[in-house]
Amino acid sequence: MSAGAAIDGALLPAESSARRKWSFRPEWLPTCFGAAASNFIVWGTWAFLVVALVAYVVKFGANIPYGDEWEWIPQLVGDEPVTFSWLWSQHNEHRVPVPRLLYLGLMRISGNDFRAGMFFDAMMLASTSAFLLLAVKWTRGKTSLVDAFIPLILLHPGQYENLLWSFQVSLVVPCILAFFVLRLITSIKDTLTGSGALMMGTCLILMVLCGSIGTMYAIPIGLWIACDSSRRWFAGAAGTKKDALISLVVALVSLLASGLYFVGYANPPGTPPRPGAAAIVQVGLEFWSMSLGAPLEYWTVSAGLVSMLMIASVFRLAFVAWSNSVERTRALGMLAFLASFGALAAGVGLGRSCYGSGAGLTSRYMTLGAPGLVCIFFTWLLYGGTRSRQVVLVGMYIMLAATTVMLRQPAKEYARNRQNRLNSFAADIIAGVPLPQLTRTHAYPTGVYPHDRNGHLSCRLLMLRHAGVGVFQHIQD
Repeated sequence: MSAGAAIDGALLPAESSARRKWSFRPEWLPTCFGAAASNFIVWGTWAFLVVALVAYVVKFGANIPYGDEWEWIPQLVGDEPVTFSWLWSQHNEHRVPVPRLLYLGLMRISGNDFRAGMFFDAMMLASTSAFLLLAVKWTRGKTSLVDAFIPLILLHPGQYENLLWSFQVSLVVPCILAFFVLRLITSIKDTLTGSGALMMGTCLILMVLCGSIGTMYAIPIGLWIACDSSRRWFAGAAGTKKDALISLVVALVSLLASGLYFVGYANPPGTPPRPGAAAIVQVGLEFWSMSLGAPLEYWTVSAGLVSMLMIASVFRLAFVAWSNSVERTRALGMLAFLASFGALAAGVGLGRSCYGSGAGLTSRYMTLGAPGLVCIFFTWLLYGGTRSRQVVLVGMYIMLAATTVMLRQPAKEYARNRQNRLNSFAADIIAGVPLPQLTRTHAYPTGVYPHDRNGHLSCRLLMLRHAGVGVFQHIQD
């Protein structure tokens, strides 16, 4: 086995000693210090980032609802019932029944602590990161230094907006489910089994019930499952027909759920008209750039790097699917997953370009883009040549390590600014500032609520006072 085994898994034959002398060898560190050092560094990175993530929420998380969270207050305090029609109703451009139920459940368990979703998101990201590290180890057979890419992308300081907003369970949960779908795809040995398809379909349906994000995955992956199961059914192998039938049913249900999602769908009131194709493409590329967690001023560089990785990965997977019949099912599944990554960029571009240039440059999109980059990581781990694997995986690790350092200060500044605004809001409540003045002073963008149209914020504050929730018991008329 070549010295590169510690970093790329040595999936291809070892190079000759003459070539090894002059080749690109970034893996010298794990070679010198051994597998134990790689495990220590990678899992040490994971542990450090988990502690930092939890500490960030503990220090800066505020026990006050924020932004869209206020829309769910009537159901939270029991002033309005939790009905199917409410669960299925649109929240802006999304239907989010699963996140709504999860949010209400977390609030009930925590005694109406508005930080519950923050801690839940942090723990889900931490546990999924550990799960993926183990998945990479099972795939390669050992841990490599570049595997630190996994905790870096999931526990990155660029996640700051999602970590300090409990409402973002609506974004974090479908992304966690996407990682499980990806793991199911990468674990395929020859064909997709019925049990694997059933688990995958369950995840896809839950994702659809988490918003339009889920449909971007369910449609491409559902089509892949349907095509693969149809091929196996008509191939006529006796042992595979049952699995093929289960897979086909799962695919059809996933596609049907995606279709039902758009029945009765309407654009949110007041949505500006969409601009031309160039603006849509720009915002889509902005979304891709945020998946690396790069500072805003470097978004064009980041978008270019992600685009090159995406194109190279698509060609690599297409070549494997065309040339290797044993790997064809898995390679096509990973292609479908990358198609979802492209569909997300297109969806963000189409949905957000109406708000102008820069609409895709929001930190919460890092979580949304992470599954696509992890799929690219697995693509080169599984199918890269010795040298190309080293270059891509090491390059991705270096990019994430660099942006982790660069985003530390912006994450702190964002948290302090948000904490100051919410603490000011709480202080005014305790000081007995009258309700009309309170709502005027703390309206968005400098406050806690997007707008106080028709007295919505005032009404929700009174609901919280009546329910005796936290600091809101001190609200004065």
